[in-house]
Amino acid sequence: MNFQYPYALLLLIPVWIWAFIYYKNKIYLKKWKFVFQEEEKVLFPNLKT
Repeated sequence: MNFQYPYALLLLIPVWIWAFIYYKNKIYLKKWKFVFQEEEKVLFPNLKT
């Protein structure tokens, strides 16, 4: 069990980092678009999503 434990952690760490960044960005963009639907067109006309 002790031998496999570090390898399991090494496999999980990038998954957790990716999931954290992915969902954080997804939620942030959703809130941004919901709150600033009109303002983003004025502030960021070059931003096409």
